[in-house]
Amino acid sequence: MAWQYLEEAGVPNVTGVWRGKWPELLRIQIRKSHRGHAQQVAAALWGCHLANYAGKHLIVVDDDIDIHDWEAIEWALCYRVNAGLGDITTFREPRGRCSIPACRPEERDSVKFGHGKWTRVLIDATINWELEPQEQYGGNRYPPLGTAISPEMAETLEAQVEGVRFLDQGR
Repeated sequence: MAWQYLEEAGVPNVTGVWRGKWPELLRIQIRKSHRGHAQQVAAALWGCHLANYAGKHLIVVDDDIDIHDWEAIEWALCYRVNAGLGDITTFREPRGRCSIPACRPEERDSVKFGHGKWTRVLIDATINWELEPQEQYGGNRYPPLGTAISPEMAETLEAQVEGVRFLDQGR
């Protein structure tokens, strides 16, 4: 449903949407085409009726990050997000579900307010185009995705593990 709303709102280059276990957290993958693209995603989702019960927290990543792989998401959060550069945006006091325990009980009154009240969060974990490419990263703005190891490193680690097992057996 979220992907459909993004398309209907005209948000370009959405390549994936994943809800996971909790509807309050959505992961959106885009092929970034302009500055503010992640903010456009948030505006579209937070402006539709889906926002009454889903999308409290949005994590937007580039298409090189697998939105189904939590380790890749964590890597993007750790290496591409800098709150001081505006990568985290909050949208205070919009409508939301009344059953969220993070909301104060007096703000959960659906009869009085129609909806609960929560602060939404956008985490823009896309590549920041304002950062200069770095020689140390092979001319890219960020290091390569660090969630997999090379076959050579796997062999080295396995040899070290076997060495420890051998030493432990000698005790």
